[in-house]
Amino acid sequence: MPSQHEIETRLGISLPPRLVMALHDPSDSIRKRIDLLTMDDGPGGIVGANEFLRPLEWRQWPDYMIAFASGGCGDYFAFDTRTVPYRVYYIDSLGTVAESITSCEQEGFVFESFDDWYAHKTSQAA
Repeated sequence: MPSQHEIETRLGISLPPRLVMALHDPSDSIRKRIDLLTMDDGPGGIVGANEFLRPLEWRQWPDYMIAFASGGCGDYFAFDTRTVPYRVYYIDSLGTVAESITSCEQEGFVFESFDDWYAHKTSQAA
């Protein structure tokens, strides 16, 4: 398993502290609600998933969007690293990333930070 530093270097970001805590705690309540991408190598890992998504031409996945969780059906939650703290968007399994971002903006389904997203997700019934 790559270290946190190696993951951050490969992705070009700093992982939010609350995400790192959740990744290291198998009993974290977020894990009952959504599939966090792991720190492991491979397709279920945060690096592997992003390396898979970026070359898909039909998705048009930009380098500044970093997937960190999956709904399990080809949909993701992703950081927009152009903002600090990173805004979080839901990226639908259909269409491009830009279309999903536009839809989130129109519906007001944008989280100003990972902590805001985490609070929203953990307040929902499991």
